[in-house]
Amino acid sequence: MLLRPLTPRTIRSPPTLRRSSSSRSPSSTNYLARQRRDPFVRSRSSNDEQYVARSAFKLLELQDKVRGGAKLLRRGMTVVDLGAAPGGWVQAAWSTVVGGGESRKGKEKATEKKGMIIAVDLLPLAPQVVALPNVVALQGNFLDPLVKKIVVDKLGSRKVDLVLSDMLANVSGNHEGDAARSVELCRSALQFAEEYLEVQQVEEDGAAILEDGKKKKKKERSPVLVMKCLQSREAELFKDTLRSRFESVRWEKPTSSRAESREGFWVCAGLKPRHEEVIASKGKEGGNVDEDSIFF
Repeated sequence: MLLRPLTPRTIRSPPTLRRSSSSRSPSSTNYLARQRRDPFVRSRSSNDEQYVARSAFKLLELQDKVRGGAKLLRRGMTVVDLGAAPGGWVQAAWSTVVGGGESRKGKEKATEKKGMIIAVDLLPLAPQVVALPNVVALQGNFLDPLVKKIVVDKLGSRKVDLVLSDMLANVSGNHEGDAARSVELCRSALQFAEEYLEVQQVEEDGAAILEDGKKKKKKERSPVLVMKCLQSREAELFKDTLRSRFESVRWEKPTSSRAESREGFWVCAGLKPRHEEVIASKGKEGGNVDEDSIFF
């Protein structure tokens, strides 16, 4: 009896299921096409920094838009980033605040203050962002008393120089509801900023006159609060609140924000003392205080 040699049976793997482009929804197709065309999405991955989100370019643009010699980001600053995940703004700020960026000249001095960024979000930051030196990542609600206590502990003797907020609730398509939630997040960020930012003394206008009779240009203050917000009637009303608390309030829409998006950013500088703080200060100096003469 002749035995035939056993040959191994060929095991065929199941066919790979691929979703054809024709089976995608129109919204998915449009989204993918927009992502391929978006220069900031392409630049995000090709950039040396390898930003985890295209939002990094928005903060860099806002840095360039600050006028009068003031700077949004400076080496050695203490920055708190609210709603920081996945960490694009942290990366963009870190390159100047901690890493040095363009503002760094020569070798680092031994006595030079090192910058710090405290990033807070309900969601975790990308691992490469958490790994950055002098970045403190906190997962939780920034209005939670426990999270606030950790922020205070991490700050130590430092004072907060800048509060950033790129927060935006998930868009539902209901413009009024989305706008209301956006303003509410801004109010929360403002509440946090008022608690941690240092009040800045208001400069007297017209006090400095040069020898040739020309008025010395008032120095532009550096921004201390930057918040994302959706354009709406509620946002316009909220602007009055911001103007009552800050010397300068500007609305900026970077080119890296998509043209069809209603998002923009409040850039606020010069935190004013509150009404009761002014009255207390005047009382210490002596003299009567006419509350009706105090305007913000």
